[in-house]
Amino acid sequence: MTTFESLAAAREYAANQPKAKTIALVELDDGREMFVLAIVPFAAIQQMHRQRPAKGVRRFIREAANLASERTTRYRADRERYLADREKRIPGLAALETAQAAESEYQDRFARMMEDENNDGVHPVGRPQGPTASELAAAHPVAALYLRCRAAAGSEHPEKAAAFRAAQEEIEQGVSLAQAQAAYARADRAWGLAAAAAVQRS
Repeated sequence: MTTFESLAAAREYAANQPKAKTIALVELDDGREMFVLAIVPFAAIQQMHRQRPAKGVRRFIREAANLASERTTRYRADRERYLADREKRIPGLAALETAQAAESEYQDRFARMMEDENNDGVHPVGRPQGPTASELAAAHPVAALYLRCRAAAGSEHPEKAAAFRAAQEEIEQGVSLAQAQAAYARADRAWGLAAAAAVQRS
C-alpha cells in the first residue's frame, strides 16, 4: 500500500490513476496518520478493513477526497461549457436536439399505446409542446445540417461515417449557412463516389 504524507501529494499521484475513487486518511500501526488511494468507495474500504484488516493499517479515519465525485463534477462542468460554446457556434442546436428527442419519444410512446390492448387510443399520449423539429430546422438550417451530418457519421459504412464526420466537425467550428451546405455536399459527394466504387468492385 502506497502512503502519502500530505493530501496534496496523494492528489498529485492520483492524477495519473484514473481508477482511483477515493483518498482516505488512515492511522498506521505505528500511530502515524497518512493518506492512501483506493479504487473502491470509502464505505467499501471500511467494510473490507473490518472483515480483513489491511496490513499496517490500524484504522481508516475518514475520506479525505472523493475522487469519483470530483471527476463527475468536473465532467459535468466541462460538458456544460462545451455545450454552451457549441450553441454559440451553432445557434438553435440545443432546441432542435430537444425537439427531435421529444418527437422521437412521442412516437415510441404512441406505438406502445397502439400495441396495448387495454389502451389502443383510449388514453392518448400527449404531443410535445412548443415548436416542432421541422419548424426549428427551418429557422436554424445550420443546426439542421449539423444534425444530419452527425446522424450520417454514425453509419456502419466507414467511408460514409468518415465523410460526414469531417463535415460535422467543420460545421461545429462555426460556419455560415453556405459553408455548412458546402460541407454537407462534399460529404454526400464523397460518400456517393465511395459507394459507386464499391458497387463496381463487387
